[in-house]
Amino acid sequence: EGKTQSYLGDGIAEEVINLLTSMDGLEVAARTSSFAFRDEPATLTEIASRLRVGTIVEGSIRFSGERIRVTAQLIDARTGYHIWSQNYDRSFDEVFAVQDDIAFNIAESLKLALDESHRPDSRKSMTADMEAFKFYLKGRDLLNSRIQLRTAGLYEALDYFNEAIAQDPKFARAHAGVASVNWLLTSYDHSLDRDTYYERAEASAKFALEIDPDSTEALGALASIASKRNEVEKAANLFDQIRAIGGSNSDVLSWEATLHIRLGYFEEMITSLTRMYARDPLNEHIAWALADVLIYSGQPERAIEVLAEIQYFTHRDYYLALASIYTGDYETARGLLRDVQMRSGQLPAAYADLLVDALEDPVRKEEVAGIFVSASENNELEKLVSFESLLMLGSSRAFDLGIDPVNDVKNTQVHAQIWINWAVEFRQDPRFKDWVGQLGFVEFWREFGWPDRCRPTGLDDFECI
Repeated sequence: EGKTQSYLGDGIAEEVINLLTSMDGLEVAARTSSFAFRDEPATLTEIASRLRVGTIVEGSIRFSGERIRVTAQLIDARTGYHIWSQNYDRSFDEVFAVQDDIAFNIAESLKLALDESHRPDSRKSMTADMEAFKFYLKGRDLLNSRIQLRTAGLYEALDYFNEAIAQDPKFARAHAGVASVNWLLTSYDHSLDRDTYYERAEASAKFALEIDPDSTEALGALASIASKRNEVEKAANLFDQIRAIGGSNSDVLSWEATLHIRLGYFEEMITSLTRMYARDPLNEHIAWALADVLIYSGQPERAIEVLAEIQYFTHRDYYLALASIYTGDYETARGLLRDVQMRSGQLPAAYADLLVDALEDPVRKEEVAGIFVSASENNELEKLVSFESLLMLGSSRAFDLGIDPVNDVKNTQVHAQIWINWAVEFRQDPRFKDWVGQLGFVEFWREFGWPDRCRPTGLDDFECI
């Protein structure tokens, strides 16, 4: 019963956040950061300071049979005084009306100019089947916790979303949830057949869009799959479509940022990611994306501040090492890189030391590059780990490994490593042009604009620094 009340309370809270976010004139802390304080003994003042807000919504839910009792209150974080509070004792099938009423009353209490025509409606793309809704909330809770629960949590979320669909086959949000889980599973478990899971995700996303054409989650899944398949123009167009619909989804923004980083566009993402990070400072997906663009755009100190707050992101130490190298702190980078989990696998400590030696003393660069190539050829080091290490070294000998950027690179975020700040030699090697051409980047750049480190040198040629 306690667990039921927990996920139901989380579901109501998330819907209220979404409804408030859609109202003009309000800046609302996002779900991930708001929920981080659910089980912490923090004071209202501490919470408000961490979330950078002036008022806090606090609530509780009691669930008995088919009835719910919801208590909600809006509190001034500076004074601790209640601005508004209300109790709702309703049947469970009135939960959507409760959500809408809470959001409307909060907005009115904050002096937003609203009338009944602006009353929120959380039933869009929702279900009238309360059992389906319960299963959906369980799946949503697990999907939102994927950075901690990893693959096991995603599979469990998939089961709950499918249970919701079994109860209500036209439940758009549950189909969008299935789409998100299926494509995300390939990012957490690289042994899965990507094409199979992408096809499943596409089918679910397209079905969700037939029911709700404005489902940003379904569109985000399609955009992310297109990005993973290197259909970069299609992906960019879908993300543009999401932006036109509106809303503020941290997941979708982080997925879009991943595409832009791979394409070499850093500066243009800083503003939107900084704004979302202010709303959602404890969301590790947003924090990682912001740190990534800050590193590549030459702001490693800011990146280190962001990364220092991350707890669960698998590759945190790797990115901290990149930022440390940029600042010239090789000692810290050395400690972080020993046995670190790179995007493509684990870097053994001995090779990490060689890598830092060469970065600290460029005279050794060619020697160390040769060691990595030989280690890969002799099966002493995984080829993709060697490739990623050579990218970090900025050596054009990475091309000697014969890595196919489309078929060999399972984790497409490895593509972003081509933009490591000091890898000028790599980007100026003639083979670089063919490599990014295979990814579809060059065609995209020509049509939509050149990235931060590249420029055209004629109708059919370009250079990158």
